[in-house]
Amino acid sequence: MIPYGGSMGTGLLSEAMKHVKKGTLTRMAKEHGYSHALPFAKEIVSHPEKYTEKARKKSQFLVNIQKK
Repeated sequence: MIPYGGSMGTGLLSEAMKHVKKGTLTRMAKEHGYSHALPFAKEIVSHPEKYTEKARKKSQFLVNIQKK
């Protein structure tokens, strides 16, 4: 049972995903020689000084949702 009358599709994650421009991190990963976005996101999180703020935020978001 979902508390507070919500359904499975409505949650914080789905609301956050509405505002994400899809495919940009994947495109950046492929440009840098990665086949998937997650390893590239972990690289950005471990070396944030080399990347833009937008790339850092997208990467941190991806790493955070993969932990669940």
